[in-house]
Amino acid sequence: MILRFDSVSGNTDFTLLYEKIDFLRSKINCGVYLSYSPLFHSAAESGRTYRQILDDLSDYKNFFNVNTCKLHRAKREGIEIVSHGLIYIDHRLLTYAQQELSILTARYLVNSKKFVPPFNKYNEDTEKICNKYLISLIKTEDLWSNFDREKFTSQKLQWFTQSYKHNLDQFKEIINNGL
Repeated sequence: MILRFDSVSGNTDFTLLYEKIDFLRSKINCGVYLSYSPLFHSAAESGRTYRQILDDLSDYKNFFNVNTCKLHRAKREGIEIVSHGLIYIDHRLLTYAQQELSILTARYLVNSKKFVPPFNKYNEDTEKICNKYLISLIKTEDLWSNFDREKFTSQKLQWFTQSYKHNLDQFKEIINNGL
């Protein structure tokens, strides 16, 4: 089984995230993916990659922070880091060239040949870019179950959730109830 945490960035509460991963691994033998966006908004709410509502705090000068140094423990512990794009946006809204920039830059910053599109949204251009550069496009429709909308069960092999959802007690309850 694999549990994929999406929307991981420099704003993620890594202490909480690792507590969730440690608990999960104590209960189930499973793989973990962190879908990481190296470019994030410095004024985003705790755990989010970008502000939920863009306003005057969304000044571009405060917007661009790039950070991949928080991934050392994950790499050391065999947690797979997958790209979530440089630009955390529905990639269908981007031109081919913009998608290519987002996908390739993030791919090299996080050193991954897997790409999880933000919001699980992609189009033919996304597929062409991933095929051209031999990047695996992780599609939700390829049997990924939504941890936040479906009852968790260890019988399903692929789950995804947002890294900032669920405090530790809620996460433990969901896992324990599904075993």
